[in-house]
Amino acid sequence: MKISYNWLLEYIDFNDGPEAVGEILTHVGYPLEALTKVGDDWMLDIEVTSNRRDCLGHIGLAREVAAVTGLTVKQPAIDFAASNQKTSGITSVDNQVPDVCGRYTARVIEDVKVGPSPSWLVNRLATIGLRSVNNVVDITNYVMLEVGQPLHAFDLALLDEKRVIVRFANKGEQLTTIDHTDIALEDGMLVIADANGPVALAGVMGGADSEVSDNTTNILLEAAHFDPVTIRTTARALTLGSESSYRFERNVSQVELQWASDRAAYLLSDLAGGRVCEGVVESWPNKPSPATIALRLSRLKALVGIEIPVENVLQILDRLGLQPDIKDDVVSCIVPVWRNDITMEADLIEEVIRIFGYKNIPTELNIHVQVKRPHGFYRTRTKVINALHGSSFFE
Repeated sequence: MKISYNWLLEYIDFNDGPEAVGEILTHVGYPLEALTKVGDDWMLDIEVTSNRRDCLGHIGLAREVAAVTGLTVKQPAIDFAASNQKTSGITSVDNQVPDVCGRYTARVIEDVKVGPSPSWLVNRLATIGLRSVNNVVDITNYVMLEVGQPLHAFDLALLDEKRVIVRFANKGEQLTTIDHTDIALEDGMLVIADANGPVALAGVMGGADSEVSDNTTNILLEAAHFDPVTIRTTARALTLGSESSYRFERNVSQVELQWASDRAAYLLSDLAGGRVCEGVVESWPNKPSPATIALRLSRLKALVGIEIPVENVLQILDRLGLQPDIKDDVVSCIVPVWRNDITMEADLIEEVIRIFGYKNIPTELNIHVQVKRPHGFYRTRTKVINALHGSSFFE
């Protein structure tokens, strides 16, 4: 995961420099692979484990730095006035495969002026190795790299009947992707279609026939959750991985995708002059409930091997957004929407010691081992084996 140091500072007031950020992230489980000067910025190449989808964006890594330092994460602005035109009066979503599309949202932004992105946006993307395309595409990439949620913008005028269908492909259907690759689709591949046929390979890549161009005026903005296994299977079968599929394969948050859609809508109104239509149309058949997990302080001590002060434990859990509530020996935590990797007590214990610091666990130079005399049976067995080997027998 490549991040921009200057971009990271949009979310936390950190003044110790990029080397210090790399050191903090390394100590909490995200090793710094490279640190490169890019213009007046620094690019940090961070290794992110496959279970931490939330850290595939700058805000997620800012949360990690804040958990260690006690800094406050600043949420970016979302402030746009919706028009009188309702999204539901323009488009619709037909999710025919709710088992593999857990949530799909679509919103319409009208009167968009497609053109070059402002220099600050171009520079942010360039620092981490992405080229600017146009303001609409750059905004979807920016939000993806900000919060880890992939988005896609369709030219609404190029969607037949201006509606979206989420379904499996039929064998023999064809799709030309935005990189101008012609694909023969197979059964089981998840696609986004309009009334005429597939317009995108869901979670992997958009289609050329519906991509945003200089002539685009109205767009349909997609924010969705797709089954990780389905996306991975399709991407591997077609050898067509992307930044989007990389994140969908790691299970994005069904809840947080709404924030990403709102954030992109705000930027499209601010940087592309678009009018955001009121509301979204969506399919969300099974809304998840917030998970509550209990942490026993006695169990924490037993697994870690040291006594961590209770106030430290509560502070760490609070900084991680887990809303700890203690009663006797038990701390109840509510898992935040961006942390779908926390599912059991052991995960909470790992979080505490990770932020507290593995270096704070004392080590001993000498390992104390108590040697016991072997049992008589094993001593006799060894003598018999050696005697037979000495007589040219094989076991």
